[in-house]
Amino acid sequence: MKNSASNLPITQALQAQSGQLLPVITQALSELQYTQIVHQRISQQYRGKHRANPRE
Repeated sequence: MKNSASNLPITQALQAQSGQLLPVITQALSELQYTQIVHQRISQQYRGKHRANPRE
């Protein structure tokens, strides 16, 4: 494994790129109502878990 000093330029480049991509990805997921989809999925998992084991 290379030392972290030699990885610094790579780390900085990835951080810069993620800073550019994150707003784009966030906007796309918002347009797809991703938060609503996640909420529905969590609700389904919760209901399924409690049907299988009602004591939890």
